[in-house]
Amino acid sequence: MMKGEVELILMAFLLLCTLATFLPFIPSAFSLSASNFRFCISRFSSGVIKRSFTGYGSAASNFVSMSAYRGGVNSFAVIGLSSKPLHVYGHPSYRCEWVPLDPTQDPISTDGVKILTDWGYGRIYTTVVVNCTFQTISTVNPENSGGNLILHATTGDPDRNVTDSIPVLTESPNSVDFELYNSTKQKYDYLYCGSSLYGNLSPQRVR
Repeated sequence: MMKGEVELILMAFLLLCTLATFLPFIPSAFSLSASNFRFCISRFSSGVIKRSFTGYGSAASNFVSMSAYRGGVNSFAVIGLSSKPLHVYGHPSYRCEWVPLDPTQDPISTDGVKILTDWGYGRIYTTVVVNCTFQTISTVNPENSGGNLILHATTGDPDRNVTDSIPVLTESPNSVDFELYNSTKQKYDYLYCGSSLYGNLSPQRVR
């Protein structure tokens, strides 16, 4: 037998002797006996311990806002994540509201059209693109006085219908160039819509 094994056996034996020495001095309040277990089991009917899963709160967010941009004179696009089980088993809906910065102007609203882009890949979250097109007017923010785009995301739960109001886009006064949407000649040659995980893209490299 090697020296290391002998030392290990001696240390284990010493530990057992130490526990046996201090065991009588442990208060009786810390001891467990068969009567204690019978007392616990007697609190349940038929002596059976029942276990159940009780959920509280939300397992996944209703909507995770990532970005939003203006797609035209009267349309916007909102990109985000949403609970995958909510879209599989529920009926969520979206409503878009434009609130002008000028208090004399009235807010306008329209139903948002959701687009599920990566259906079948996500398990907890799925990508959702909400198209907000205000068809009742020709131009949103026509005086270029600024405003806020609010997305109202509704879970559609018949028992507890929850609506989250999310500010997704803010346009400051005189920040929109409407010529970009009215001109027949586009300002850019390429349009990239995707993740900014790797930073800015090089137009020369794309070309």
